[in-house]
Amino acid sequence: MTTVARTWWARAVLALLVVVLIADTPGSDVTGGADGAVQAAHITRAAQAAGTVVAGGDAVAVSSGAGAGAGGLDAGAAGRYPRTTAVRAAGAAAGAGTGEAAARAGHALDAGSDAGPDAVAEVPVTLARGSSPYSLAVQARRDGEGVAEVTAGAPGADWAVPGAESAVLAITVDGVLATDLVVPAAHPITRRVQLGRLRAGVHTLEITLDERASSAGARTVVIDELSVSVVAPRASGGPDPLAYAPILYGRSLPEYGGLFQNNHTDTPLLAWHTQAPAAGRPGHTVLEYSVMFSNEDGGTGNDPGYLQARWGRQTDIEWVYRAELDAAGSVVPGSAVYQGPDHATLPFTGRYEDGHPVLRTCTGNNMVCDTVAGPSAGTGGMRFLLAADQELAAGEARERMMDTAGWTYQVSAAEARREEKIEPVASAYTPALSDLRNYLYVVIRKTTSAPVVPVASAVPGLAWAGTTVGVRLAGDPDVLYRSDHMIPGWSLQRDGAAATAVELPPGTKLADIATLEVLRAPAGVADPGSTVTVTGVERAIMLDADGLPAPGSLTWSGRVTLTASEPGAVLVRP
Repeated sequence: MTTVARTWWARAVLALLVVVLIADTPGSDVTGGADGAVQAAHITRAAQAAGTVVAGGDAVAVSSGAGAGAGGLDAGAAGRYPRTTAVRAAGAAAGAGTGEAAARAGHALDAGSDAGPDAVAEVPVTLARGSSPYSLAVQARRDGEGVAEVTAGAPGADWAVPGAESAVLAITVDGVLATDLVVPAAHPITRRVQLGRLRAGVHTLEITLDERASSAGARTVVIDELSVSVVAPRASGGPDPLAYAPILYGRSLPEYGGLFQNNHTDTPLLAWHTQAPAAGRPGHTVLEYSVMFSNEDGGTGNDPGYLQARWGRQTDIEWVYRAELDAAGSVVPGSAVYQGPDHATLPFTGRYEDGHPVLRTCTGNNMVCDTVAGPSAGTGGMRFLLAADQELAAGEARERMMDTAGWTYQVSAAEARREEKIEPVASAYTPALSDLRNYLYVVIRKTTSAPVVPVASAVPGLAWAGTTVGVRLAGDPDVLYRSDHMIPGWSLQRDGAAATAVELPPGTKLADIATLEVLRAPAGVADPGSTVTVTGVERAIMLDADGLPAPGSLTWSGRVTLTASEPGAVLVRP
């Protein structure tokens, strides 16, 4: 037997063994669990030893590498390739043979190369302007939602530098755009995106550096890690957050930069969902989807100091879509709504792609519309399908999602610097936005009683008693730094878990804090007499020199009630 024949025979036997292993494995979740990870590692090593491509339990991916994209998109063609929003025509690809799909992807597929919970591509890969797409043949073992996890950086890109803010990757499945991915930094950042509904069978996934959508100064992207999963519908028929995640077309308002403005401003960073029982409807669940944007050009974003005091962040977080699901996991007709202009809750009457509602960011403060008109409808614009399977627990502050993806602090800070929203000389005594590393980021939990003084009719909008957070430092305990900068209306009005930020002198560390206090702060000259009860400090963190959440946090649990006669209390003495 020749060497070539022996190699072919060894690979075929290994492939058969791998297929048997996977066939005998129950359907895994996204993580695969501890046992799944061990098995994945074992099979991955075996596949690599045999020279096959590492692949996934519910999805098999075969890498072609950049420059091997036969039949792929021509990144150097004049004009951007058509970006259709038609329902993905996956049936043809699903019916194609494995070898045929691999050939389209520009890679010879070893029969049955199959391992682990995710399909892991061969990396690193460098994509440059004008280069061919990076291609994978992805075999879905069953129908499900495709999810890609991409770790990528763009050498030369800097979200803080005009003209070099980001590189944009266009990710297509079977020739149809699934999602764009904005790469906002030279260092690698891990992102998770959805690929839409994939039918069982083989699909061609391609990633292209989109020249037209990318900033002029971003010329390459390096993909350090890439994995693909196909997540099957939940067997129980319960809520399936991936299946109804919204497709969000990018904002294209002329006043903010036109067709590709999300390559440098207010770009979608994260998505997640919450779920809660539907009131009075046993077995029904309400799913709500939220998106975090890098900033907010309109609305509250016009006053960054106010935004920092009232919300404890420079990102913009908006719920975009909500629907009620019945016990079988299907959307109840007429229940779907979205957050439209002026924060209005409006019935969703738009279209769906395989169950995904299609929306468009349509205002300067990132409200959405359910009509996708103009260039974004087919031949241009940006499209985002961020993985929304991460769940924010009921009652938790939305700002905690930034803590799970610390790079979002960096991106929002970079945008604030580029847009010259930060005061040139940092001062904790002025309300202007400071370097974001100069703040203590706090989440408190509180409730406010109903007004006892009828002042609402006299001063509408100001008849409330807010809460502000104060900090004293060990080196100067006589000075109280307040989150509201002593400005009426800058205190926390909302109840539950509420986030704010306290500006401190540059160079302050968490260990320098002597006390963390809360104070009752009426919003206007008329005091409504409400009491404020604080029951927790859920986190109080600072950022490190790189603008990421630093280790350590101050926390507190208990109960204090603030009144007009006793408006303050010390909660934490580290």
